[in-house]
Amino acid sequence: MFTTKLLSSLEKVFLDETPTAAEQTSGMALRGERFSFQLAISRDFEDENGTQRFRIALDSPLADCTQVRAVRMVPCELPAYPYDKDDDYLRTAPGLFPDCLETPKPNFILTPWQWRTFWVSVEVPQDMQPGRYPITLRVLRDETGKPAPEDDGKVMAENTFTLEVLPAALPEQTLKHTEWFHNDCLAAYYGVELWSEDYWRIFGRYVKQAVDHGVNMLLTPIFTPPLDTEPGGERMTMQLVDVTRTNGAYTFGFDRLERYLTIADSKGIRYFEMSHLFTQWGAAHAPKIMATVDGTYKRLFGWETDATAAEYQDFLRAFLPTLVEWIRSRDWLDRTYFHFSDEPHKEHIEQYEASSAAAREILKDCRVIDALSVYEFYERGLIRQPIPGTTSVHDFMEKGVDSVWTYYCCDQAQVVSNHFLAMPSARNRILGLQLFKYDVEGFLTWGYNFWSSQFSMYPINPYEVTDALCAFPSGDAFMVYPGPNGEPVSSIHQVVMAEAFQDMRALQLLATLIPKEQIVAKMDALCDGGLTFKQYPRRAEDLLAFRTWVNEQIKAHV
Repeated sequence: MFTTKLLSSLEKVFLDETPTAAEQTSGMALRGERFSFQLAISRDFEDENGTQRFRIALDSPLADCTQVRAVRMVPCELPAYPYDKDDDYLRTAPGLFPDCLETPKPNFILTPWQWRTFWVSVEVPQDMQPGRYPITLRVLRDETGKPAPEDDGKVMAENTFTLEVLPAALPEQTLKHTEWFHNDCLAAYYGVELWSEDYWRIFGRYVKQAVDHGVNMLLTPIFTPPLDTEPGGERMTMQLVDVTRTNGAYTFGFDRLERYLTIADSKGIRYFEMSHLFTQWGAAHAPKIMATVDGTYKRLFGWETDATAAEYQDFLRAFLPTLVEWIRSRDWLDRTYFHFSDEPHKEHIEQYEASSAAAREILKDCRVIDALSVYEFYERGLIRQPIPGTTSVHDFMEKGVDSVWTYYCCDQAQVVSNHFLAMPSARNRILGLQLFKYDVEGFLTWGYNFWSSQFSMYPINPYEVTDALCAFPSGDAFMVYPGPNGEPVSSIHQVVMAEAFQDMRALQLLATLIPKEQIVAKMDALCDGGLTFKQYPRRAEDLLAFRTWVNEQIKAHV
């Protein structure tokens, strides 16, 4: 009457497709690690006596640290670009894809001959005793609120997964990781005023959720970030710094900025990422900056302001030294990064150089990072820490860039890793091995919660639109869904990406026990030509087998 199957976290189960992956009934985890697996269920009969309801019951010594969530299907109108994709997608036709991980209802309906999935995550405590722990999941009849039939509460299916906790702890994450946090989207969805008490409460919850999934650097809107904004258009003002100009002289207030950074710090953020000083794709204009000018609050700079205009450059000469000194006074400068412009291309080099000249001099002793994939920016000394895309990072490494950072976004749709919903989860998780092999210092993605259309023209409902109105493949623009009462709701692609960072940390632990060269050799054997950002094993079972080898090596050497 029921078909059930225990699956790894790397499988995506569709309503209309029987999962063919091998069943996974056991696994291993380090202390401090989040381990996930799935229970897939199909009801193979129709009910002639009306709708039947069911519930999931958990029985385990690990119950207090185990969460069971329902996998919700979400609509994908643009699973992949029709002109920019490869063969390593699960599906490319529009439809419903598994992604959202929500708290299951007290009871639920199983539609006959459709597959439904429950996501099980164990947060292994740091002080957990090593050993093997059973996790039993039962599907029960549940006719709550109705006359109880004789078989109410009857076990309709039962599956047991065994998790072995290893005698070692996952080390702290050294990778600097940012997923750009869009404060305007958060305020718009929940209908609260930015920087109100209601907003700060919601903000703290979302920052904590991001930290729990491997984010330790936070985009900080000193001014409204000039990101994904239609040229000439505006995003909601989300400026943390108060600007006042009286008789031509500037003063600045940092109270909101201090509260933002203090909350972030309390939730586990370790690095602060100041928003960009010039517009995206060319550094040609100033960001939107609001100010009180001789008693009148108005827009001081924006699209109408050339980045090289004397008035804006004079503003930067007044503002940046004041900001740097304020950050230094709080002993945060070593944790702070600055940006000039996002994704400038080769034709923008001269503009980027001219726009950033004064800022480069003022920030010469500070950390400045920008996502760009043209080596000439670095070669000409315009940026000390470039962040090339994963499709270009090997070019930078081969030319001797000392500290490696990288990023991906919608453009990385072929060959390389990414977390589009239509891609296999193994293509998402392989990132951890790549980051470890190449000693990558930092990784950037642009969309933690971009619940908007492309160019920030319209707010969207993320449960209805997952592709920024057919602009980016679903999964690119956001990692979380907005839950009730200001609570974030996680996703499959967020949890799997966090598993990639856990893999990197497990590999770093193993590298303290055996030579890294031995680990890399094992890794390179996974695919022809060795592991790179463009070459990697495509099968989930190969990635899982490698992580099992890592766990066994740690167990043997601890």
